[in-house]
This record gives sequence, C-alpha cells and structure tokens, in this order.
Amino acid sequence: MAGEAPRASGPFINPDHFANYLSLIFPMALACALFRTLLRSRTKEGAFRILSGLAALLLFSGILLSLSRSGWMSALLGVSVLLWVSPWHLQERMPSVLKRRAALAVRFSLVILCLLLILSLFFVGPGGRKQVDSRLQETVMQDTGLGGRVSIWKDALGMIRDFPLLGVGLGSWPDLFPHYQTPPWSSGLYREAHNDYLELLSETGIIGFGFLAWFFYRCAKILFRSPRLLSRKVLPLFAALLSALGVMAFHEFFDFNLQIPANAFLFTLFFALALRMTMSAASSQPSNLPASRSSSPRVFVPAAIAVVAFALLVFSLNQEIVPYPYNLKEPFSLTDARDLILSHPARASSHLSLFRLVEDKAPPLWQLNELGVALWLEPTNPYVRDLYALALLRMGRKQEGLEEVTRSVFYSPSLSAHFYLGEAFPPWLSQKEKEAVEEGFKKALAFEYPGAMDGLASFYTRLGRFTDEGKLYEEVALRMKDPGAKAGHLLNAGLAYVKAGEGKKAEALFRQAALTIPQDSRSYHHLAILIFAARGDLNAAKAVVSEGIGNGADPLSLYFSLAEAAQKAGNREEEKSALLKVLDLRPSSSEAVFRLGLLYLQESSFDRAALYFSKAASINPSSAAAFYHLGLAEEGRYQFVAADKVYTRALELLPNNIDFQQRYEAFRRKVAQNQKPNGGERSK
Repeated sequence: MAGEAPRASGPFINPDHFANYLSLIFPMALACALFRTLLRSRTKEGAFRILSGLAALLLFSGILLSLSRSGWMSALLGVSVLLWVSPWHLQERMPSVLKRRAALAVRFSLVILCLLLILSLFFVGPGGRKQVDSRLQETVMQDTGLGGRVSIWKDALGMIRDFPLLGVGLGSWPDLFPHYQTPPWSSGLYREAHNDYLELLSETGIIGFGFLAWFFYRCAKILFRSPRLLSRKVLPLFAALLSALGVMAFHEFFDFNLQIPANAFLFTLFFALALRMTMSAASSQPSNLPASRSSSPRVFVPAAIAVVAFALLVFSLNQEIVPYPYNLKEPFSLTDARDLILSHPARASSHLSLFRLVEDKAPPLWQLNELGVALWLEPTNPYVRDLYALALLRMGRKQEGLEEVTRSVFYSPSLSAHFYLGEAFPPWLSQKEKEAVEEGFKKALAFEYPGAMDGLASFYTRLGRFTDEGKLYEEVALRMKDPGAKAGHLLNAGLAYVKAGEGKKAEALFRQAALTIPQDSRSYHHLAILIFAARGDLNAAKAVVSEGIGNGADPLSLYFSLAEAAQKAGNREEEKSALLKVLDLRPSSSEAVFRLGLLYLQESSFDRAALYFSKAASINPSSAAAFYHLGLAEEGRYQFVAADKVYTRALELLPNNIDFQQRYEAFRRKVAQNQKPNGGERSK
C-alpha cells in the first residue's frame, strides 16, 4: 500500500485477514506448548512442546508484522480465553488472591504475551521493529481508522431503519449503501461494512439475524457446558478451539473475515471440532442427555448434509473468478444496458450507463427521470448530480439547476470532481453559475469538509480573484490553533495578496507568519524576494535575512533567498556575496557553484566561470548543464580542445537537447573557420 508502512500479508491480499487467520491458529499452538495433550505420547511430549512453542512464536510474529490492531487485540483475547478455560495443576498451591480464575488468566496472559513480544521483536529484526513502531505512532498520534469505520456504521443504520424485518437482501449492502452515505462524497467503493454483525443485520433484517443468533446461542450453551465433562488432556485443545471462536467473534466487529473463504473454512472446522468434542464427552454420560427419539435421523441427517455440502462445493467452484462488482462491464448496446439494470437495479452506474447510450436520442423528461433514479441511489455523487443539474438548466429550470450545482459542489468540494470547473471554465460559466459554485464551496467550508478550503482558493485563483483568496486564507488562519497550519495559511494569504498587488497586506501577513514560527525560513524568503526586492530595497532584504538567521531559520536557504533578491534587484556583487556565503556553509553546494559560474559567464570573466563550472561538474558529474556551460566558458577563453571535450560530454548526457546540438554545431563551424592552413589554431 503506497505511502504506508509495509505490512505482512502472507498469501492474503488484506493484512487484517492474514492476522485473523493466524490468530485462529495461535491459541492451538500455544495450548500444545503450555499443556499436556493427547496429540503426542509422553515420550515425545518434550519435543512436541518445543515445536509448538516455535510455531506459536512464528504465528505471533506474523500477527505483529501484519500491523493489524484488531489482530493484536484478538491475540490477547485468544490467550486470555485459553488460560481461563485450561486446567492449572498448581492452582491449589497459589495464594487465595490468585486462585480466582479471572485474576489467574489475566496475569498469565500478560506474562506470556510480554515474553512472546520480546522474543518476536528480537526475531523480526530492526526493520520489523520500525514497522511496528510506526504503526503504534500512527495509532496514538493520527487517525486510527476506527473513525472512518464508525461513520460507515452510522450511515448503515439508516438501511436497518428502512428495512428492519427482512433487510435489503443478502449481497445487496454495497449497492444500497451509497444511498445512505452521508457527505462529503468519497470516490472509494465500500464493498463491506467492516462489521459483519451490522452488515448481516442490514441484509437479513431482525428475522434473519435472529435465526442466526438463536443458532449460535444454542451452540454456545452446549460449548460452555462441556469443560467440566472433559479430561485434563482434552481440555487444553478444547480451550484452544474456544479461544479461536472467541477471536473470530471479536474480530467480526471490525472486519469481514467470515466472508473470506479460507478464514470461514477454518472457523467452521474449529467450530465443528469443538461441538464434536462436546458431544463425545456428553455421550459418555447418558444421564445428562435426552433419550433418542428414533434411530432413522442418524442416517438421514448426515446423508442430507453430505448432499448439500457437495452441491455447495460444486456451486462455489463454478463461481466467477472476478468478484462483484469488478466483473461488470460497461454496456455498449441498449440490450446490454437493460440486462445490467435488471440484474443490478440498485447500482447508480447502471442507470448512468443507460443514460449515456441514449442521451441525445431520448426526450429531456426521460433523461431527467433516469438521472433522478441514479441520483436517488447515490445522492452524493458529483458526476451524477452535475448531469442532473445540466439537464435542469437545459430544460429552462434555472433556479433548480443552480441549486443542484451548489449542492453538488457542497457534497464534493473539489475542482477535479466537476467537469465545468476545468482549466478553461471561466469563459463560458455565467455569473450566476459562478455564484452557485462559490456558495457550494462556502457551505462545505462551514461544515469543514476536507479539501473545501483548497478548492475555494483554487476557484478564486482561476477567476483571478486574488484578494478574495487572500481573505479566505487569512480568515482560516485566524481560527487555527496549530502554529504550523496557521503559519502556512498566513503565507498563502500573503502570496495571494502579492498577486493582487497589495504588497502592504502581504508584508504584514509574512511578518505575522514569522512571529508564529520564527524558525520557518519561508516567511523571510517571501519578504526578501516578493516584498523588498520587488521594491528595489536590497538593504531591507539583507536585514530580514539577518533577522531570520538570528531567529534560528536555516541560513543556507536564506542566503540563497538573498542571492535571488539581489538578482531581482540587478545587483550582481551582492548576489555573488550571498552565494559565497552559501559556499562557506556548504562547499559542496552544486547550485551555488553553478550560479556563480553563470554570473562570471555573464560578465565575460571566462577564466573564473570555467573554474566554477568545472567544480560544479565534479560535484555533479551527471549534470549536462554544468558541462555545457563549462564548454561556453572554455570557448570564451579560446580553449577549443577543452571546449570540444566538455560539449561532447554534455551531449552524451543529454543527446536530444536541441539547444546543445545547435550550439555544438556552431562551435564546430567556428573552429573550422579559425583553423590555419597548417592545422594550427589562430592565436588569441
């Protein structure tokens, strides 16, 4: 995932599902390492425990490197349940405070997890430790991702409210969720609710969810009644299975692991094994079981289950490999569009595809109705709403169309999301339409939607309303508490006022930004170049650079700023002085060396120019510009052989540069004209 810390995912696409799979197996490996079980004889028990311990360490390391926070919590839960249910031979020797099973489980869980954590962090090495550290830092200091999921859960509650009894139908959640999704619009596709309980309740309603809850309740009664019936050698395995079931039950609150075939199969296998162990233990005590009604179901039920299982297996193997909705193709005919709508009527894109196929041929009212259907299904989609607004405007319903434009920009405050806000929009966008767009941005800004401020600022820039842009940044900066964000907005406001020709306001804002963060060199840079150099006041530029250096700003960048200000003011000596100060701080600065070479080249001081360009080329041997300008300097001082050599090198580095080629050809002609008959060069 670009821009994120690397995460272990094994053969899974999603690291969270990988962590869940390992979390299901982890209690089993830990149980075999800590307790005596029936899986091995007493003679091989030691070796088996060592193997199980290594497996537990490997599994825990995988969970750790998956960087799945719910996976980490699931591992802790699994250990706690394992130690809660498993037998402890030393419990009767412990103090009375530790005899309580809850206290015992918690204490030993922490000890085991700390030990595994220490070993795993050592095992994964510095790279793995850095990954875990960055994930923890992200959890503590940034958005943990839970906020985004909670917003999805809140929106999905509307689906449950509208379809409480029977739900929207299995598999229909991703199609209908956009109708309930609150703004601002997101281009991402939410295929799952990242909470299988909520998604199942939305799709099957209270009735379907109640049946499933009843099934698990009955199974839970059987499972929790059995620990006292199992022997000490069987109980650890049962505890591990129970821990795995608890891990899955917990993880389903934050993900959709039971919709992943591998995880669902493993969970079903563990669930069946736990029930099998329970029923086997219960069958050894006939007094605790009700009398069998008849023997015929014992043959019929397994046979029926086998037939159904085989049918489901055949069905699953014949499913389409590409999952929905990625298996859908854009229709190219009305028949294809009709079939797509009939098969997926709740997808806004299906109706939009039909609209695009018949847009020019259909009556305006039909177009409006079809777009209205798509808009109802996905009300925050700016592409659909913009087409709907355009249809209204074409029908002469201007006020309604402008209101839809405002609403569209409000739901998605980004220039790139609206086709009429491209680079060339001002010539054909009317004044009322511009006002509608501006109102949408302002409403989004009032609701603090992401991107609203930058979108409105860019809108003002494209209209040439730089004063309004400056006021916008200035107002937002006044509300900012974070010094970095405040200084950034003050600088943006100053830059906008510079474009508007209001230098005094810009100067005041740059100085305010410098007071906010005195160490930020950008404030002094803008003051020196955009304010004082523009006025021709080089002394003031030098004073502000000295002020910035005194306040702890980066002197290297400020001396570069002073050189640029001197260049703008036309003072070459001050520019040289500033660049020499840069070289005093960093002798290997190729930029400073190169710029000094340019200054001396402009003054036709070819010897000094050649000296600096030669140094620039040695610092950065891949710089074609350094070799090219070195060739100009060598040519200027009549060192034609050296000039030919460095020109050739420049063309080797940048063979397609037309300017280099033309200059080199002119140089070759010049050399040919200056050649004496005997082949010698003409003296200077």
